[in-house]
Amino acid sequence: MTGFFNRLFSTGGQRYSGGGTRKGEDVFPQVTDDQPRNPYTEVTVLSGHMATVHHIEIIDHKRFISASYDGTTIVWNTQTGQKLHTLRGGIEAVTCVLSLQSHCDTSELCIITAYSDNIMKFWSLNDDDPLQEALDGKIITEHNGLVKCLLQMGNDIVCSGGKDICLWDRNGKLLTRYERSGLAEDESDVHSLLKLDGKHFGVVAASDYKSLAVFDINKLAMTETDQYSLVFVRYLMNTHKENITFLTTVSQTFFASGSRDGVILLWSTNSLSAMKIINCVEPCLTSSLRESQYPSMQIRHIMAIGERYIFVAIGNGFKVYDVLTYEDSEGQPKPLASHSRAHQQPITCMDFIEDRGILVTASEDSTVRLWGNPTRISRDSDISSPLNESQAQSSKVHIEDFLGIELQPSRPRRRGGVSLPVRPTLLGELLLHSSNVKVVKNLVEHGLVTCGVDSMIIIWKVAQTPGVS
Repeated sequence: MTGFFNRLFSTGGQRYSGGGTRKGEDVFPQVTDDQPRNPYTEVTVLSGHMATVHHIEIIDHKRFISASYDGTTIVWNTQTGQKLHTLRGGIEAVTCVLSLQSHCDTSELCIITAYSDNIMKFWSLNDDDPLQEALDGKIITEHNGLVKCLLQMGNDIVCSGGKDICLWDRNGKLLTRYERSGLAEDESDVHSLLKLDGKHFGVVAASDYKSLAVFDINKLAMTETDQYSLVFVRYLMNTHKENITFLTTVSQTFFASGSRDGVILLWSTNSLSAMKIINCVEPCLTSSLRESQYPSMQIRHIMAIGERYIFVAIGNGFKVYDVLTYEDSEGQPKPLASHSRAHQQPITCMDFIEDRGILVTASEDSTVRLWGNPTRISRDSDISSPLNESQAQSSKVHIEDFLGIELQPSRPRRRGGVSLPVRPTLLGELLLHSSNVKVVKNLVEHGLVTCGVDSMIIIWKVAQTPGVS
């Protein structure tokens, strides 16, 4: 039986003194009021895992997936918190998970899971059979090592990364494999994959190495059955000076990679050349001093909004950049917003609630915090009224509402003497996890979902106003 409960939960939040525009060194904000600007006051706690929950993937507006080190993957009903399917792969930890939905059969859900004992499983679930305990996933071992990441390349093709890089069909058939043992320069496992779909059709692979690796995917012609090959193109060299920690798509024309020394590179998807360099930390006087600060400088998360703005989690804080227009004298992006002491320990994950103009940050300090512009929140919306799905899809909030500045074609214009970068205001704090929060995801009209080391999954909801259905 799924264990969950609902209750109103007073999260006790804060407006931090000094506001969002005070110059000088950042001060760690403290909770000082009852969070009138925090919309998330109703809590659903889901139980089903027995160890760290490290991954959440949104399937659609009705369902999401959680994966745990206890070897289980669970499909949940977003609205009710009901457990729909439990996938038991064994006693080994789940390393990554990916859901594939068929365009032909909307009731079929394909889920791929990978485990720390070097096996993968392909599961086919039918939504007509709820509360299904899935025990018969197809076991795959042909990938020759640990799988750390999965990427959907098309309706029927999946790419896996780890020791090697492989292509699979949705039924678990191996299409091709590139054995990375031939790349003598990099012996670490691939931890991130990014799809290229333009001049190049293939993948960019990131590992614990200073350079990204590019692979082309070729479909062989004149064969009776579909045959593919993975071709190593080249390393993107002479770019990052330290190991790459994060890789993400920003738009159709460029993508971003971040490294442990606080540097982000923006890459062209066509030329595969570095377009811009963003140094998220102040240069140190000596290389030894800089290296000693790596734990507080590491790029831990990059989130792209509107194909031009990126939110960056670095150490205990975050920064926001417009990567297209707001630049310094050398043509490199400057931060629109910054807070170096947003949490007491490093930020692990972020999400942006566009319909409310709120940045949500999760941290190793067990807290989830809400950031934004209090003027915009109180002016434009009634935070006690939950949004329905159509409103959430149609009311995209401009990022300048979060920042409190007007973004002009050439550069941001200061509003009321506001200096840049803006220091966002702490709008609220969500306190229920007892340790490291691993993931925070936006469930749109259903609120937020978080998970962490304490094995808890929590859905934070906007409380229903009497008379509102």
